[in-house]
Amino acid sequence: MKKLLTLLLLPFTVITSMSACQTVRASDSYNDPVSDTAPRYDAQNLHTLEFPYFTAGTPLEPCDIGHGNTLFVYTNTDEAAYADYCALLVKGGYEKKYDNTITDNRFAAFSGEDRTLYAYYIPSQQSVRIVDDPTSDGLAVFTEERKGDKVTDNHVAQLIMNYSWQDFGMCYIFTLEDGRFVIIDGGYDAGKDFSGYVHDLIYNYLNEHNLRSDGIHIAAWILTHDHPDHYNAIHGFAEKYGSEVAVERFLMNLRKDSDYERNVWEADRSAFGADMLVQYLHTGEKFSFCGIEFEVLYTQEDLYPVDPEGDINETSIVLRSTAEGQSFLWCSDIEERACGVICPMYGSYLQSEVCQIAHHGYLEHAATTEFYDLADPSVILWPHSIGCMQAWSSSAVNQHLLNEQNVKEVLIADRTIKVLPLPYQGEFTCLSIPFRPNMPTTPVVKDEKQDPSVIHYSRNSHNG
Repeated sequence: MKKLLTLLLLPFTVITSMSACQTVRASDSYNDPVSDTAPRYDAQNLHTLEFPYFTAGTPLEPCDIGHGNTLFVYTNTDEAAYADYCALLVKGGYEKKYDNTITDNRFAAFSGEDRTLYAYYIPSQQSVRIVDDPTSDGLAVFTEERKGDKVTDNHVAQLIMNYSWQDFGMCYIFTLEDGRFVIIDGGYDAGKDFSGYVHDLIYNYLNEHNLRSDGIHIAAWILTHDHPDHYNAIHGFAEKYGSEVAVERFLMNLRKDSDYERNVWEADRSAFGADMLVQYLHTGEKFSFCGIEFEVLYTQEDLYPVDPEGDINETSIVLRSTAEGQSFLWCSDIEERACGVICPMYGSYLQSEVCQIAHHGYLEHAATTEFYDLADPSVILWPHSIGCMQAWSSSAVNQHLLNEQNVKEVLIADRTIKVLPLPYQGEFTCLSIPFRPNMPTTPVVKDEKQDPSVIHYSRNSHNG
């Protein structure tokens, strides 16, 4: 017989004084984000919140997670308590905006007069997480059909970086069938005295592939985390081309006091214009454009109480995109700690035919063999130079991925832009690499036998 849980609807609240949460540094020896060693918080010290609070389980200290959002984590709880809390919110006047289940994980969002509450239950942790978000421009839960006529087929391009100046960087551009674009990250721009800019490459690609009569429309620009090799070219693009394009949404969920938000975000937001929606992604959300569905599998909110200052890569947003039944797993720069959260959350649900290798396939501080075993991709997108891929592929994790799993092809972000139709069935287009302003991208004849940025593996050498 289930134990009855009492959930109280208290007067309206926030915590009247809240210091930065007592977190565990990522450099500490700490593996379980909800273990008994995590700092606990006395619920008796909660002042009146502006929403009903969760009274079941063991509360950790509330965390200020940035951009006006607060995270509440409760351990030693169960799905029944989560369901009771969701019912309590509705009874208290909150409107349920969505309810999503991924494997056994449950996610929901509730809208009130002045805030949105995101609540989710993770059975592998026996925890409930509640995010109080009073600042975002609505939920990132939507389905957008074509805006205008179909002018092309959905496809995605892997851009290269200017590796003569900076070894890191990542940018992927989806072209939607209505001619709009969805961009993941931006890459690293060189200094002001350098003539080859990644932001010019991005604009050249968009301009060359724009098939709309009303100009370049970016349906969404997604920033996965605040390392400069992912956001720096976004800033350069905003400065130079912000007024020439229409950015409909900017999607992110960065750590508190992130470099990007602290240094350049307001300038970029102004450059892109007041009509741009700014939405903070939360784990469990789903959104789609022209038949391409995106799932948010992980955000910085899943890391707490680990302090993200210890390793910003672990705050990277992890997405999965699916088109016509084929999935791409976008890992950004996650490392071991994020994998330790994600793997027990999702298990074999992570399986995806195409996988962007985590953290550029770095020799150290990369994803885990368990993560790649669960993802089990046949195609790897490697956002780095040929030289670094060749050097870093010798790590134990990468050797396992390439030689003991079912990988058939690796596409390295070097030499040429590679444009993959969706779904991807092994045929892609190569384009030249114009880093200078107003230079068109031009098709390049593929010669995979002579192109070291395309690697094929015989299935005979794999377990599969």
